[in-house]
Amino acid sequence: MTLDQAIVLAVMIGALALFVTERLRPEVVALLVACTLAVAGVVDPRTAVSGFSSEATVAVGAMFVLSAGLDRSGALAVVVLVLERLARFKILLKTGVMSIAGTLSAFVNNTAVVAVLLPVVLRTAGSRGLSPSRYLIPLSYASQFGGVCTLIGTSTNLLVNGLAISAGLPGFTLFEFASLGVILFAIGMAYVLLVGYWLLPDRGPGPAQEPFEMGEFVTEVLVQDGAAVGRTVSELGLDKLGLTPLDLVRGTRRYWRPEDLKLEAGDVLRVSGAARDLTDRELGPGLVLHPEHAHGLDHLDEADRRRIEALVPPGSPLIGHTPRELLMAERYNAVLLAIRRHGNPVTAQLRDTRFESGDVLLLVATRDGASELHAESGLVVLRESDQPPRRKALPWPPLLIVASVVAVAAIGWLPIHIAALLGCIGLVAVRTLSSEDAVRAVDWRVLLLIAGMLPLGIAMQQSGLAQNLVKGLLDLTGVESPHVAVAILYLMTAILTEFMSNNAAAVLMVPIGLSLAEHFGADWKPFLVAVAFAASTAFATPVGYQTNTMVYNAGNYRFTDFVRVGGPLNVVFWIAASLLIPRYFPF
Repeated sequence: MTLDQAIVLAVMIGALALFVTERLRPEVVALLVACTLAVAGVVDPRTAVSGFSSEATVAVGAMFVLSAGLDRSGALAVVVLVLERLARFKILLKTGVMSIAGTLSAFVNNTAVVAVLLPVVLRTAGSRGLSPSRYLIPLSYASQFGGVCTLIGTSTNLLVNGLAISAGLPGFTLFEFASLGVILFAIGMAYVLLVGYWLLPDRGPGPAQEPFEMGEFVTEVLVQDGAAVGRTVSELGLDKLGLTPLDLVRGTRRYWRPEDLKLEAGDVLRVSGAARDLTDRELGPGLVLHPEHAHGLDHLDEADRRRIEALVPPGSPLIGHTPRELLMAERYNAVLLAIRRHGNPVTAQLRDTRFESGDVLLLVATRDGASELHAESGLVVLRESDQPPRRKALPWPPLLIVASVVAVAAIGWLPIHIAALLGCIGLVAVRTLSSEDAVRAVDWRVLLLIAGMLPLGIAMQQSGLAQNLVKGLLDLTGVESPHVAVAILYLMTAILTEFMSNNAAAVLMVPIGLSLAEHFGADWKPFLVAVAFAASTAFATPVGYQTNTMVYNAGNYRFTDFVRVGGPLNVVFWIAASLLIPRYFPF
């Protein structure tokens, strides 16, 4: 092994460790990788930043804007009517949710599709007394099924295509994945409708009348001068209100298990409970919700009060920041009332709690503040009390613009990244989006991740490390058939994707796929198709794919729900793809 190969291998192992342990954010790891390779002299400075000018990076960024344009125009709102009609029959609702999500995800970023459909499914299930947990995992999975059907369906497909072009290959056409993708789509739907019927959890019916009914939130109760002073926490009778005391903050001290502690004026008691219990402001004499009181919203006229549940989606600019840093009260006329989180418990005061992907926020806002929250790209509004009607808009201009982008790219008149950029300009020109909206629509963290990781793929190929890894793999397994090699490549990519960014997994595996093709003297396409499909379909964990993370909290799921439902589905996709890829993409 040469020195350059040893350096690239060390960087790759270090990046894998950081991705899995999440010590640093993925995009920071990616940029660190690019800089390390440049400093070590493995790649020249121009190559180290070549990811920022990559066709894949440009195309992915443009697709975020096109997706936002469709959403903002109301062009996707017709699915609400369709789902409400299908909700009369349980099996038709699930089929409809998956069909619509999969079809849209073939042409629109699947994270955006889930963001649009998630509140619709929650509302529709609630109106029929159905359990949202029976429908949200199918929604997430179907968006992944549809994403692999076209080149623009996922950022991973575009990234794999960009890496192929960087290696001097012609790349894929827009619908080249469709023949295989549609078959896997059908297999996935059949699995969820048949096998999933027995495996999907039932967490109880959604809210039929009450819009806020989704698991345990954490909020703060302020003790004022009055009847509560001098009483113990257990004497307040909060359990009768459905609230559970967690701890008590008095000045700079925190008391855990405060049930027998006598209350003093100014104490802040953290409690957990269902959202509907937290929004009932009759907590007892001398007790008020601290977030509302601190910002004066406890005196707000009820007609101007809006209670909102909102999801922090993957890639949101809110992640890592606190309400105080974001100036939420001043920016939106909205106050964070409570927060619900899977995994790590919320231990800090609400104003100092750093948002994480998948957090569900319970907010109280003015009427104008609610409108601002709906327009905030960093939040997905799930429910709202007295929800206002959607803004009416003419959807035809953005629909025609996006259709033109697809048509131009499919015919081959323009490369996909140029066609998509022109589409973005068109959306701004017809005022579907402002230029500021277009900038906010881009998930810059994804772009930084792609741009930072691309030099690692180049370094693996140029240094010869990818070829050495392939030789070692083949010597270890004794594989002599390209058919078996494709199956192993798919499996390795699928496992990596469950524990790290799907785009990062693709960057690591594409050079290995190309080296496998070279070793067997075979066509490169079946190997890169295996990487693209495996990296774009992660079902077994809630962190394996962005859409899984989005429905994790909203559906009140447990980690094991994804393992139970998605683990076998991953195996089904692995077997089906291993058998079908060589048929549709011959060696």
